[in-house]
Amino acid sequence: IRHQLRSYIPRDIWNCDESSLQYNKQPAYSNVCKESGKVLADIKLDKTCIITFYVTNADRSEKRKLLVIKRSQTPQAFCQNKININNLPVTYHFNQKA
Repeated sequence: IRHQLRSYIPRDIWNCDESSLQYNKQPAYSNVCKESGKVLADIKLDKTCIITFYVTNADRSEKRKLLVIKRSQTPQAFCQNKININNLPVTYHFNQKA
C-alpha cells in the first residue's frame, strides 16, 4: 500500500474511523456486597449506544465535522431543551438499527 500511496501527497490521503459510545452501560462488577442468602436476578444489559465517525486527511490539515448516528430522528432530550439539530457542532443522522 505504501508503494501505491507514494504518488499521492498527504493532503490527498484520507482516513476515517468509527467508534461506538455506550453511555448507558452498567459496570461489569462492583465493590458493593450482596446480603447473604440473596441472589441478584439476571438482568439484560442495555446496549444503547451512539456511533461516532471521524474523518481527517494524513497531514491533518483538513478535518470533517464529527458524524454522530443515533436511533431517534429527534431525541427526546433535544425536544425538551428546544435544541435545533442543525445548530449542533456535529453532523447528526439517525438509523433505526444504530
